[in-house]
Amino acid sequence: MTIKVLLQKLQDLGLNFTTKHCDARILEDVNVLDVYSNSRETHCKESIFVATKGLTFDGHVFALDLARQGRVNALLLETAIDYDIPQIIVSDSRRAMGILASVIYGIPSNSLQMIGITGTNGKTTTSFIVRSILNKLNIKTGMCGTIIYDDGKKICHANHTTPEGCDLQRLFKDMVVNLCKACVMEVSSHSLAQGRVDGTKYDVAVFTNLTEDHLDFHKTMENYFEAKKLLFTKYLKTKGTSCIVVDSSWGSSLANIFSGSCITISLQDEAADIFAKVLEENTKGTKLALKVFKSSYIASIPFVGRHNIYNALCAIAAIYGLGIDMERILSVLSEVEQVPGRLEKYVLSNGVVVVIDFAHTPDGLEKVLAAMNHFSHNNLICVFGAGGDRDKTKRPIMGSVAGSLCDKVIITSDNPRSEEPTTIIKEIEEGLKNSNTYYEKICDRREGVYRALDIAKEGDIVVIAGRGHETHQILADKVIPLQDKNILTDWAREKCVKII
Repeated sequence: MTIKVLLQKLQDLGLNFTTKHCDARILEDVNVLDVYSNSRETHCKESIFVATKGLTFDGHVFALDLARQGRVNALLLETAIDYDIPQIIVSDSRRAMGILASVIYGIPSNSLQMIGITGTNGKTTTSFIVRSILNKLNIKTGMCGTIIYDDGKKICHANHTTPEGCDLQRLFKDMVVNLCKACVMEVSSHSLAQGRVDGTKYDVAVFTNLTEDHLDFHKTMENYFEAKKLLFTKYLKTKGTSCIVVDSSWGSSLANIFSGSCITISLQDEAADIFAKVLEENTKGTKLALKVFKSSYIASIPFVGRHNIYNALCAIAAIYGLGIDMERILSVLSEVEQVPGRLEKYVLSNGVVVVIDFAHTPDGLEKVLAAMNHFSHNNLICVFGAGGDRDKTKRPIMGSVAGSLCDKVIITSDNPRSEEPTTIIKEIEEGLKNSNTYYEKICDRREGVYRALDIAKEGDIVVIAGRGHETHQILADKVIPLQDKNILTDWAREKCVKII
C-alpha cells in the first residue's frame, strides 16, 4: 500500500493527522506493508513504526534510531522528528495505531464474526467456552485472551489480555489468512481506556460482571465501569448485539442503554431473555433448566459453581447473538473442554480434591470458595496471595473472604513484583484476624502450596488460588518458572500420591 493510499483511507475513517516529509513523489512511490511499535522486533523495511509514550520510555527516541538505520519506510508519531522520512503526526499514537494497522492489513475484523467479552471476572472461561462450541460446530474460531492467542494455525502464550493495536490487528489478519470465520477475544478495561481496540468493531459484545479490581489504574469504580461501557457504546457494530448479565446494578445500568439488540442474562430474574435454574449439580457438572426468550430447554455443562453457570450463559448468548440456532449450540455444550487454571480439578489417591483457579479478586475468590462449599467435604483449605504493584485495597477483603468461607488458610505470595512479599501478606492478614479460621503465613509459594497439601486429609478440598494458568512468577529482580499445576505434580511425586 502506498503512503498516498494509506493517508486517503485514514482520512476517510476520520482520523485527524498531519504529515511531514510527504511530498508528491514519496506519496506515490513509498510503500508500507506492515506496522509495529516494539523497536526490538524485526520487520521488513516496508513498515511503519509507531512511537508511543510509556511511564518509563518514549518510543520517539527509538523512532529516530530506526529512521537513521534505514529500517522503516515511515513513522507514526505524536511529535515530529528532525529527519527526512515520511511522518504521520497524531495526538494519540496508541489510539491511532489500531486504525492504521487495521487499514494496512485490510480491516481484517470485517472478515470475521467478532465477539468481544469484557468484565472483571469470567472473561477467560466464557471465551474458551465460545471457542470450543464454535469449533465443534465447524466454525473455525480464533482467540485473543489472557491465556493464549490462537490465529487458527498456531497457538502461543499470551503476553497481554489485549495486545497493542498493531499486534491485535496483525493477529486478526492471520486469522483471516488461516481461514477463521470468527474471533472471540477478551477486551480488558485498560485496552478500552487506552484505545488499543480502535480499528475494530464487534458483532457481539458481552458484559459478565463488574467487581473491585484495577482501581490502581481507574481510581474509581465509576471510571472502571465507563471504560467497560466503551465496548458497547463505541466498538459495537450498528447492528451488533449486546449480551449483558443483569444481576447487578452495573449490568442493569448497562442494559438500560440498549433496546432491541440487547440479550439480558440472569439467574435471578425469570423475565430476562436468558434465564436458568439448576436442576442437578455434582463434581462432574451441572444440569440446567434453560429459558431462551419464549423457548425452554434442558442443558448440561461440564462445570460447577454459580459463576461458571453465568459464564456458560454468556457464551450461549454470544453465539446465539451471531444467529446460530439454539439446538445446535446445546448439542455440543456438554462437550466443551476444561479451561486451564479455571476450577481445574484434580482428585488425589489420598482422598483429597485439589482445585487450581485464577481467582485473584475478592469476588473471584468468593465465587470459587462458595462453589466448593456447595459439595460435601471435611475441611476447605485455601492457599493464596495477592499481586504486588496492584490494587492494595482488595487484599484485606480477600483475607476476609477466605476467613469466612474456609476452615484453614495459607497466605503466601502471588506475583509480588517490586513489593516486599511479607508486606502484601500482612495486608491480607488484616482481613483474617477477626475470623476464627486457622491460618499460616508462608512467603514462598511452593512451600505454601506444599504446606496446604501436607495438612489436607481424606475428604478435604484444597483450593490453590490466584495464579491459575500462569507459568512464571514475577519477583522484584527476576521472573522465575513457577506453575501451580507443576507444584502439585511435584508434591504428589515426592509424597508418592497419585493424581487420578
